[in-house]
Amino acid sequence: MGDGVKRLSTSAPKSRLDVVTKFQKNVLKPYVEHSRTLQKKMLLDNLLLQSALAIDPVCRKHSLPLTLMKDFPDLVTNVISVVERDAYDLEIHKYYAASLRQPQQKEPVDNWWMEVKNSRQFPLVSNKACAMLTCFHGPKVKSSFSIMNSVYLFQK
Repeated sequence: MGDGVKRLSTSAPKSRLDVVTKFQKNVLKPYVEHSRTLQKKMLLDNLLLQSALAIDPVCRKHSLPLTLMKDFPDLVTNVISVVERDAYDLEIHKYYAASLRQPQQKEPVDNWWMEVKNSRQFPLVSNKACAMLTCFHGPKVKSSFSIMNSVYLFQK
């Protein structure tokens, strides 16, 4: 449960605790059912979505996101041209080796990438990242699936 629910549970008078508990269960049940439905209909185990998640700056310095980012031009052909492919591959390695600031906790990933894009250090990589973020309307989609997955697994 989130902080708000915990505060509600701890601040409620003992005489009303059963009402709060019942409310929590009534709210949680449809949320869990919705997350199950989404996970069945929108499989997250696909290469394009994994490639999209690899742009999370927290994933830097790990080998799997590096591989996924290198394969991105094969999956989405309208962001990186064939002529730019070699430059993109080189830039990916420079990006992974660079000393960039770590994102703040709960900092939106699109803000972090705009900072990288504005630095002009990695134009091809940042264009790719911004294209992926535009496609998903920001980091909130990933966050929502992560939260739903946590709730779903908690209920199992």
